[in-house]
Amino acid sequence: MQIIGVILLLISVGLVAGPVGAVVYTYRDDLTGLVVPPEIKGAINGDTSFILNDNYANNGDVNSILNNFVAPTFVSADVDQATNSFNIRVNVTNPLNYDLTLNTLSTDVQSLEGQTLASVTLPHPFTIVSGESTIVQVDGTWTQAGDAFITQHWYDSSVTISLANIVVDVNGVKVERNQPLTVSLPITLSGVLVGQ
Repeated sequence: MQIIGVILLLISVGLVAGPVGAVVYTYRDDLTGLVVPPEIKGAINGDTSFILNDNYANNGDVNSILNNFVAPTFVSADVDQATNSFNIRVNVTNPLNYDLTLNTLSTDVQSLEGQTLASVTLPHPFTIVSGESTIVQVDGTWTQAGDAFITQHWYDSSVTISLANIVVDVNGVKVERNQPLTVSLPITLSGVLVGQ
C-alpha cells in the first residue's frame, strides 16, 4: 500500500513540476517574461506601439490614439504673457469599467534640438469616473527659447516637438520615460485666450 502512495506522490509532483519546469526552461533567458507582459516591457523600454495605434504613427492624427480610447479633446487655453504661463483644458472620456485617477503628469517640451521650450504639470489630481467625461487642466510655463520658438512658428499649421522627462501616475501606477517622445501637433488659436 505504501508503494502505491509513493507512486501517486511521484505522479502528483511530476504533474506539477513538469509543466512548471517546462515554462521556466522556455523563459530561461529572461525569467521576467513569466510575469511581465511583453507590451509592458516594451513600454518601459520606450515602445509605445501598444498605446498608440498605427493610424497615429502614420498620420499624426491625435484623435486616432487608441481609436479614441481616453483621447483628450481640446476645450480651451489661457495664456498670461506677463508671467510666461499658460493652462490648457481638455475633455477626457473614460470608456473603462473603473475610475481613473490621474495623480501626476509632468513633462518638458523641447525643440528637436533639445532646447527646453516649456514645462507642463498637473496642478492637482483628477478623477475620471467610469463612462463619464471630465475636464482636465494642465499648467505650464515657457522659457525664452519657447518664446522664440512660438515666434518662429507663428504661421505654421503644425509643429514637431519632443516631450522629455515624462512622468505619469494613473491610479498609483507610475511610469517615467527619460527618452524624448517626438510628436507633431496641429496649431490652432481657436479657444485660446491671451491675457496681459
